Amino acid sequence: MEVVKLHRAPSPRPQNSITAATLLAWGAHDRLAPLQCAEAWCREIPGATLRVFDDSGHVPHIEEPDGVAAAVTEFCGGREGRR
Repeated sequence: MEVVKLHRAPSPRPQNSITAATLLAWGAHDRLAPLQCAEAWCREIPGATLRVFDDSGHVPHIEEPDGVAAAVTEFCGGREGRR
């Protein structure tokens, strides 16, 4: 699977240079980008937060819109006043 190959790409990875607060909203049943990719990205992006949506595949924002909206609201609310 191509995504898994990208997951195993050698460093330096672009994820390492992300400095913004980052929320990874990932579907537990994503067959295009498996959860192991999300877990790797979460380790590689400094301070990243991973939120897994149990009833979603590749598009949790469409499959679980209320849950994703709540996660984004919570994530952003917890960062007020931070930069």
